[in-house]
Amino acid sequence: MPVILVRPTDRRFTIDAVLDTGSDECLFPLSVIRRISGTLRTETAYSITWHGTSYPVRYAEISLMLADDTSTYRWPATVAFTSAPLRYSLLGMGGCLQFFDARFRGADRTVELEANWTYPGTK
Repeated sequence: MPVILVRPTDRRFTIDAVLDTGSDECLFPLSVIRRISGTLRTETAYSITWHGTSYPVRYAEISLMLADDTSTYRWPATVAFTSAPLRYSLLGMGGCLQFFDARFRGADRTVELEANWTYPGTK
């Protein structure tokens, strides 16, 4: 699903991501933070090992935005970035799915998201 990453200066970048209920956090390619001129924290949080190579993971505070024909949700989030060759960006529990109740409709190949009481953003 398309997700928009937004900096406080309102610079935006749209990228496709997978809703991943098994992921602890949101994870995006490092190239995305550069496109929105974002600022990463200086410390490395941890590393991902991919085909025997270790890739550092660092965090940044940005806003995430999801929109469809009828609704737009925008909220502040701390998300992770890596130079690992990710096949897909991930929208995980921390920073995204924790704020929504989701209904996965397999036969229709759709998902319905509804903001829950923890949602910190604007509609």
